[in-house]
Amino acid sequence: MKTQLLTLCMLLALCFSTNAQAQMAPPPNAKPERFIDGNFLKASKEFKKSGKVTRSLTDGVQEPKWLTNLPCDSAIYSFRMYGFSDNCSAWYSTMMEKDLTSRFVGNKVTTIKTYIPAGGYGLEFYIMDNDSAKILWSAYVGNGYPADCIVDVPCDWVVDTPRSLQVGFKLDWDGGGPDIYLGIVPCFRDYTWMISSTSQDFVQGKVYDYSYIPMYMGKTTYFGLPFYLITEGEAGLSNNGIEISGVSHSRVFMGEKADFTTTFVNYGCMPIKSAIFESRCGDNSTVYEHNAPIPFLGSGSFETKINTEDAAARLPLSVKLLNVNGEEPAENIIAEGSITTIDPKKSVQRTVVMEEFTGTWCGWCPRGQVAIDLLSDEYGDKFIPIAVHSGPGDNMQAADFNDVLTYFAGTGFPYANLNRVVYGDPYAGSRGGDMGIDNDVNDIFARPTEATLSIDNMSLSEDKKTINITTSTSFSINCDDTPYGISYVLTEDGITGSQSNYFAMYASDYANNPYLGDLTKLGTYYKATFNHVGRALYGTWGIEGSLSGAIVPGETKTHTYDIAVSDNIKDINNVHVVAMLVDNKTGEIINAASMKVSDITAIKNVFGNNQAATINVEAGSLHINAANAVATVYTTDGRTVVSRNVNGNIGLHLPSGSYIVRVDDGKNTTVKKVQF
Repeated sequence: MKTQLLTLCMLLALCFSTNAQAQMAPPPNAKPERFIDGNFLKASKEFKKSGKVTRSLTDGVQEPKWLTNLPCDSAIYSFRMYGFSDNCSAWYSTMMEKDLTSRFVGNKVTTIKTYIPAGGYGLEFYIMDNDSAKILWSAYVGNGYPADCIVDVPCDWVVDTPRSLQVGFKLDWDGGGPDIYLGIVPCFRDYTWMISSTSQDFVQGKVYDYSYIPMYMGKTTYFGLPFYLITEGEAGLSNNGIEISGVSHSRVFMGEKADFTTTFVNYGCMPIKSAIFESRCGDNSTVYEHNAPIPFLGSGSFETKINTEDAAARLPLSVKLLNVNGEEPAENIIAEGSITTIDPKKSVQRTVVMEEFTGTWCGWCPRGQVAIDLLSDEYGDKFIPIAVHSGPGDNMQAADFNDVLTYFAGTGFPYANLNRVVYGDPYAGSRGGDMGIDNDVNDIFARPTEATLSIDNMSLSEDKKTINITTSTSFSINCDDTPYGISYVLTEDGITGSQSNYFAMYASDYANNPYLGDLTKLGTYYKATFNHVGRALYGTWGIEGSLSGAIVPGETKTHTYDIAVSDNIKDINNVHVVAMLVDNKTGEIINAASMKVSDITAIKNVFGNNQAATINVEAGSLHINAANAVATVYTTDGRTVVSRNVNGNIGLHLPSGSYIVRVDDGKNTTVKKVQF
């Protein structure tokens, strides 16, 4: 059986319900050229369409009082699913986010209009707060319907506050029944088609892998379940409802034009056919006209350039909407990014931080481990890896990294970002190829960078539960405030466990690869030693208040922090502390430094409030100023490089690398990590 096509004109022709029983109507005849018949195949889980969507999503006009994440004028298409093998309950829902519901606050939902598949029973409708899972409104209808149909459900719930909602219905099903035909509507949002069930088909993964199944079609179009919340009240959608959702933060050398990106969303009843924006930074401005059509809840973006000031500074970049569809906007619509101009003579090389997203269950993830080892050997302390584990059965995952996974990870593993500005495979990088990630690392090294970060002091409490750390940050720019923060990460080496390995399964394809060939000699599951495992994160966007006040070139800002050693640490001596300077507007990692706890314990350092010396690196030399003291320079693994008596100033020339410098005058001790 195939469900017939339902157009919105049929939706509008249906009367609103006037009693407790929802109204229903049989579907009209189909228009075959707009018919889609799809399956979730048990093997591939792929959506396949045998028909072609011929109508455009960009022509429609929304109803101003209808709270929905779907285009109101779209046809409803049929989607065939396998019937359940056992008696069960199933919940079908769509998600409506805060950015949409905020436009309807104060309105009362009078009717829920949706599409019900035939054959189920125990029908119940609900509106749920998505964050708390609290049911805000529900109505039990009882029996289902003998034919697929559209229903109008009376409702009296008031949109009381901006909140993320799930709107849906529950149906009970008999096992062994026929296939189920759901109505679906093309739209521009994910998580608009979700299903969960008590069926063993779900529990055992016989039909689906996940408890929700976001429908996806192409790069920008999804399929959603048709839920329309018809409201009454003063709130609702305006005709031209553009919102600027983001303006990028750019970094360039002084005098160069800055590239920046602006993104915006259409929340209005009318499709956006044209929009004019003005961008301004300091005394410079530019105007851009966007003419590509943008439908309801569709997003647009544009990239453009603007002249910059010939001074080292971070300045606000504002983008203002001047005109939409030939009319001035009813309200002031403006958003802000920034442009940081950096003196090329004072730009410093970044330390590259890779946040690698991996899992022991992921058979292709070993290539990320190979890349990290190669990059660590090549770049030493200028490359800092953080392995963020996630996924089923991986006991190295840590909840501290949930925000990093949400905002900076991809949809599949393995994946990685470099300093949260370059994204791609941890081995092939953003451009592909064997060890293509190396090209991305060098791109980060070459980026204009406005600040240095160093770890000045670090100590471990006697009970080994607290790490006290002091960092110093120095900027080469002016800024009226400090839109940066310090973030800390604990990583651990030497964790053993089992790793899935697809390279052994496809040995003939990789045996001769100079980088991955050794993986083919291991089993499909092998005992692995995991290093750089992310154990704890303190401040994804930078710890609030860690840096403050205006930025003046050359001035140093310090931050001292007590890091509570997380309970998942197995061996404190295998722990690295990573300090990161983070742009708290974007999360971008501007610079970073790392120190291993054993670097400190190996040389038996003592930190006090009184320091024995000053230790600095200037013009490629190590400079120490102390009175009647002994200065000892160690490698980071605790080996002595040189020891000198100091009474005044001395300078030492050392090969490139990282060192621990310890100065002791018999009363006080100063320890500092330095980099050449």
